[in-house]
Amino acid sequence: MRDLTLIVPTYNRPQLLAALLEYLEIEKADCRVLVLDSSRPDVLAANRNRMMTCGLDAEFLEFPDLDPTEKWRRGLHRVTTPFCAFCADDDLVIVEGVRRCLEVLRSNPMSSVVQGYSFTFLPRPEGDIELNNIVCFRPTIDDRTPLRRLDKLFEQYQAPSYGLFRTPALWRIFDALPTEMKILTRELLWSALTAIDGHLVRLPDFSYGRCMGPSADYDCWHPLEWFCKNPDGLFTEYLRYRDILTAAMMRRADNDLQPEEIPEMLDLLHLRYLARHAPDDVLEFITEQQIAGVDFAEYWPRHEIHLPLYDAAGVASSAEAETLGTLTMRSGERSYVLFPSFYAPRGLDPPRLDSVARLLASLDKYRPIDPGRVPEA
Repeated sequence: MRDLTLIVPTYNRPQLLAALLEYLEIEKADCRVLVLDSSRPDVLAANRNRMMTCGLDAEFLEFPDLDPTEKWRRGLHRVTTPFCAFCADDDLVIVEGVRRCLEVLRSNPMSSVVQGYSFTFLPRPEGDIELNNIVCFRPTIDDRTPLRRLDKLFEQYQAPSYGLFRTPALWRIFDALPTEMKILTRELLWSALTAIDGHLVRLPDFSYGRCMGPSADYDCWHPLEWFCKNPDGLFTEYLRYRDILTAAMMRRADNDLQPEEIPEMLDLLHLRYLARHAPDDVLEFITEQQIAGVDFAEYWPRHEIHLPLYDAAGVASSAEAETLGTLTMRSGERSYVLFPSFYAPRGLDPPRLDSVARLLASLDKYRPIDPGRVPEA
């Protein structure tokens, strides 16, 4: 994988970065690794020391006090390989799946991204690991025009950000991402620009693990939350977002729309997306809470809202699996607790036992590191 760079943004989490690097070393990941660090000085020093003993083809870049999107953009422009991918410091790549994705990306010049199955996991204090969901399993999007690709993307939205990209495509995408946009708009813009740029290829192989541990709180991460808290802000930012997409579509030779047609088509696609993420029962519950005078911050976290939202996003198990509960599998020195939405996800054939066994064999090599093992500054 010498033609691939794995970009690892990190911030004040030296134990997680050290665990990821150790995992990649054990897995003998032969890609280039680019660490983008904006931590405080003592953590920067600890991370720098860890990188000095790293057995990977790795480079360490420091970006103190920099906006995350700008940090990612600057780090991305330091990539010299034709392909690249991002991996958060608390997440994992599954090297076997990444190799398969890379093979397809090399051989398919029309694709802007190739991704396998992503799954969510959570390490337990005693060393076991929960496997919670399988996500990013929608079919390949390889339609002829950018509008058709956007239509498929937003019909049942799933972000392609955990896939493998052609580096020039990702340069173009990040150069178009304004740093001051909300996190939701930046994610949607990243995804939509990827679809405009080319095909989104999905493979039935595990390639990325997303940690469900604590992370930063984000304001207006969900479209319905944003609509309830600041609808004027939502639609003002949408208009700017739409202008960026319109300009990107007009630059494409495969675009078959006139400039004046593009904005109204984008409006329809995004209205459907907003409606899907605002189910009737959730709107009814929110209306009741508002009439009763309940503060938004008090009722927004409740399960009456989030369970239907998970269902609307397709993150759920099949009805049959819900009656079975969790499964436990032993591998290596730990146990893995499989939730129904992992072993029997809705809309997807259950993962094959041999595929799960290979995944667990990879996860056996991930060893969350005790703070005492991290080199001191």
